[in-house]
Amino acid sequence: MNIKNIDSLSLEECQKLLAANPNDEQLQTRCRYLQIKHVEELRKNLAVKERNLQSILKQIDLLEYEKKRIDDKLHKVAIQRDINEKKLERSNTFKYLFLITTFLFFISTIFFLVRYRSISKNTDSIHMQDSLDINTIHIKDLVDAPIIVTDIAIGNSDNDGGMETEYGETIEDVNTMFLKPKITYVGANDGPVTLYYKIQRLSDNYTSVSEGSEYMIYTGKNTLELDGWGNKKPGNWEAGKYVISIWYCDKKIAEDTFDIHKSQDSE
Repeated sequence: MNIKNIDSLSLEECQKLLAANPNDEQLQTRCRYLQIKHVEELRKNLAVKERNLQSILKQIDLLEYEKKRIDDKLHKVAIQRDINEKKLERSNTFKYLFLITTFLFFISTIFFLVRYRSISKNTDSIHMQDSLDINTIHIKDLVDAPIIVTDIAIGNSDNDGGMETEYGETIEDVNTMFLKPKITYVGANDGPVTLYYKIQRLSDNYTSVSEGSEYMIYTGKNTLELDGWGNKKPGNWEAGKYVISIWYCDKKIAEDTFDIHKSQDSE
């Protein structure tokens, strides 16, 4: 299908045309571009709202500080009032001072409550708006990758897949065989994906690349254990600091560091 003005199509128009022509490569490319652009705009809007929220929270902190300062002043005024009460023995001067102090306290309290409620309403409004905006960012719109990796934990397994060192525990060089990553991710949908990973030792830039394997992912937040990579002979990996990166379709989608510690037995 040849569309002369395809660059002028909106996302909604492009999706309607694509529904009618699902195999049209022009429309598919245009829709992907518009979806990515839409997500970027939403992310920018969220960043602006987050900055506004931080600004409001700073104002709340300043108001709390101001309240404390006023309370301190009022406390000092109360002390002075007691001194004057003893000196003036309930004279008219003391009565006027007491009335003025009470009036100032009342005005300060009213002023603080009005400002605090105003800030609270604005904060609640922004929280609610942020929540609504986040709900409109459907994970399925992220067409460049079907998962978002949020955490990587490293374990050490033997040739049969049994865990020699559990995820997150200290890995010693003499025990290393197959390094086995476990990722925490947010899935866009249910279905198979092919992932592989690279492990780089920072001391000498030695890099090892795992074989690509197909895994089943699920919508929402989940965990996934990837195949181990290494050798069945213990001591396969040297001690040092490493970087592991997760790859999908030749795109790096996550990266983290981990350590392999030198065993006292190997010293």
